Amino acid sequence: MTTPEILQANERYAANFDKPDFSHFKNVIILACIEPRIDPYTQLGLKVGDAIIIRNAGGVAEDAIRSIVVAQHFVGVRREIMLFRHTDCGLSRVTTEGVRDLVKKENPGRDDVAKIVDAMDFHHIIDPVESVKQDVKILSENPLVIKGTKISGWLYDVDTGKISQILQAIA
Repeated sequence: MTTPEILQANERYAANFDKPDFSHFKNVIILACIEPRIDPYTQLGLKVGDAIIIRNAGGVAEDAIRSIVVAQHFVGVRREIMLFRHTDCGLSRVTTEGVRDLVKKENPGRDDVAKIVDAMDFHHIIDPVESVKQDVKILSENPLVIKGTKISGWLYDVDTGKISQILQAIA
């Protein structure tokens, strides 16, 4: 999209803008992947204002802790954290080493870039179900997650549009 296209799209949006109503807030955090096929609002029947959506590559819990802490302690979201993963994730086709190598290749001679990227974990997903289970465990055992919070793990099938609950735990 070009800047004029973005501005025109926003003009159309603003012309019919209704301020979101937070009275129906579901007191839930949804942690999802950045994958463009994933739209938690539509796929879970939500409206703007229903939930806090946190997104990162792979929907990885470890990368979302800072945002979860803010959502729980500042906004007061304490009922549930839903891990919303999906099949055919790009992180299942690339390893941490593969991402590191690509970034370094695109930045030849940049020792500063190499040092930073070598310290990063890109959370390669071998099995999405096991990945969900691991992250539910990570969040349920993390002392920064408010005790008593329900942590649930879900898998969205990009071929069928259906979700299935993998497991749930309590922090």
